[in-house]
Amino acid sequence: MEDNIVYVSHPISGYDIQKMKEYESQLKPKLEAQFPGAYIFMPLLELNGPDSKYTEYWELMKECLGVVYKCNNFVLCPEWIKSNGCRDEFYVACNQSKRIYYLDKSDNIFEMPIGIIEKNLMITANKALNKQKQDN
Repeated sequence: MEDNIVYVSHPISGYDIQKMKEYESQLKPKLEAQFPGAYIFMPLLELNGPDSKYTEYWELMKECLGVVYKCNNFVLCPEWIKSNGCRDEFYVACNQSKRIYYLDKSDNIFEMPIGIIEKNLMITANKALNKQKQDN
């Protein structure tokens, strides 16, 4: 894998996989222009092809989190906060001091300021705690 990796995090569970692959395909050139020379890692395009060995959600997440550890830049797509997987990836990216960006609903990209990162970490932690309480 490349030295300069951009990981793209977006909700998958509960969404039409084919539509999300199309979204990744449309988004990729925009990110390639934003991050010249970087390897843009799109989870579905990379890991969910016709020959995919991943049959379980946790297998796919394990592979994705491995790429999050290796990436330099981490991009959050709209509605990421609603996704358990995206929140897990965000948490790992923050703990690994990755540069974090987010896309608005028009796919404009912005670097996430540290204050917003901290606020979102709190939201992520609270959602995890609430889920744990519901599961018990």
